Amino acid sequence: MTEWLALCDREGRPLGRGLLRGEMPPPGAYWRVSDAWFVDCAGRLLLQRRALGKKAHPGLWACTGGGVLHGESPEEGCVRECREELGVTPDFRRGGLVMGYVGEHAYHDVYLFHQSIPDSALRLQPEEVMDARWFTPEEARELTRAGAFVPLGYVEQLLLMLPVLSAGKDDEHAENL
Repeated sequence: MTEWLALCDREGRPLGRGLLRGEMPPPGAYWRVSDAWFVDCAGRLLLQRRALGKKAHPGLWACTGGGVLHGESPEEGCVRECREELGVTPDFRRGGLVMGYVGEHAYHDVYLFHQSIPDSALRLQPEEVMDARWFTPEEARELTRAGAFVPLGYVEQLLLMLPVLSAGKDDEHAENL
């Protein structure tokens, strides 16, 4: 299936055109990517291990996410990717966009959701995901230091911000259990 990815500029402004998946963006343009991070009531992060058949970063741990399709909003891309890869719908009442990050060829819309998702609710897409489990922030840092995490330049910054981003969220988590 041919997929057209959304393009945006360095500030995340849509360029109104798409790019065939696999092609490099032209100068000044970036693929738009939605990254979803889930944190539970214990402060752990739900991470997924990429399938070994993936072209980019097979077998490495990552947050959930992927390319936003041309004509799709970053929020719609976030929901689609979470449903496809984990079988989970992010709850925008319990989180949302926390930062934008400009990588080498991609602009990442980074979302954080305070959702305690039981393992039994996960429905992994085998072509994309071979495992998913909860990690403490320190365990996630160790994965990045060991080279076992997809190289995203913002991960350490997000992990440092996590206590502030999660402050006062315990009441919301209790409703998810």
